[in-house]
Amino acid sequence: MKNLIYYLGISILFLISLQNICAQEASEADQANNLAKTAQNPIASLISLPFQFNWNMGMGEYDRTQTIINIQPVLPVKIGENWNMINRIIMPVMKQPHFNFESGSTTGLGAINYTAFFTPAPIGKTALGFGPSFLIPSNSSSDLGDGQFAVGPSFVLFSAAGHWTFGFVAAQNWAYYSPNAAEKHSTFFTQYFINYNLKKAWSIGTAPTITVNWKAEEGEKAVVPFGLNVAKVTHFGKQPIRLTMGYYHNSIVPEAGAKGGQLQFMAVLLFPKK
Repeated sequence: MKNLIYYLGISILFLISLQNICAQEASEADQANNLAKTAQNPIASLISLPFQFNWNMGMGEYDRTQTIINIQPVLPVKIGENWNMINRIIMPVMKQPHFNFESGSTTGLGAINYTAFFTPAPIGKTALGFGPSFLIPSNSSSDLGDGQFAVGPSFVLFSAAGHWTFGFVAAQNWAYYSPNAAEKHSTFFTQYFINYNLKKAWSIGTAPTITVNWKAEEGEKAVVPFGLNVAKVTHFGKQPIRLTMGYYHNSIVPEAGAKGGQLQFMAVLLFPKK
């Protein structure tokens, strides 16, 4: 009888421990899934440090590959009780091939894009933001940018519904300074995104970047890609990180553009509030 009571007590303790472990794992899984959705929101109150690697293939006469590494810190600042300002900076480090030759390239910093999104309190599961966008002529070489300073409005919309998140970012920039009396550019940018969230913080989606150069010749103005990506929120040690891999085919592209499409890899360091 004593042995039966002993083994019964051990079994009960084991079941309680197992239940606690399962509850902790379920809680951690829920946290990872929630963080995955938050990381898909470009105006979330979440500090993050994305590193985006882009390989634009099939460019120019010799089908060269352009490499762009975008360092994109996101720094939210609370302004008042119901407003945030989301500071987004894109610093491109580029390897620009010499398109008229089979070899040779220029490496350096391109034009920095800074955007300040002012975001009111979310309406249900929908959030929006607006603010100024600046293109800063920080290019280290004339091969990596036209040296023009540009500014214009930007807008962002994010919404969530069940397993889905979707929205877009858009900006129009007009140049106000141009070196060497070059024609001032006028450019438009938009990125729409659609994500379906799976179990264990996996997701599948699309986030193509569409650009338009209004001053280019007809047939040379726009780049319109289509594609898919796969993403996963995981941890390196205690550091949460979102990893994304995707490919985009350019259905509309200028003659010198990336006719071979774009391969993209992104690693985003996430810093959720404790």
